[in-house]
Amino acid sequence: NETPLIPHMDLTNLMFLDNTFSIVLSEHVMEHVQDPIRGFKEICRILKPGGRFIFSIPLQAKNRSVVRVTPEGKKLLKDFYHLDPLRDKGVLVYTDFAIDDLESKYIKKSGFRKLKIINSKNHSTNAFPTTFFEAVK
Repeated sequence: NETPLIPHMDLTNLMFLDNTFSIVLSEHVMEHVQDPIRGFKEICRILKPGGRFIFSIPLQAKNRSVVRVTPEGKKLLKDFYHLDPLRDKGVLVYTDFAIDDLESKYIKKSGFRKLKIINSKNHSTNAFPTTFFEAVK
């Protein structure tokens, strides 16, 4: 058993110290986190003051974000999976995010000061349009 070169961690319980990083990047991760507010809070915690979280999420909900599976594991909607090169079934979507409440419901509640859209367009013919954001601590 070799130790992986890239550590695998639970995004809701990171092993990094507070105020460690100036920037954190993620792409198509947050919709797959069972408790996204806790995940956003952990990222905010490990960022230095003024640090930036650059992330992308597909905006699949129309007016407000929709929880498909609660942080406690209760299924509210039919399972929905995104493509995953490692799993034939795909990876479960816990939250369908919407632009209208992303900042108020998730970003500000997690300790970030502001959110801005960096880029929003369809980068793939087989996926929902992807939006890239910058959240500032």
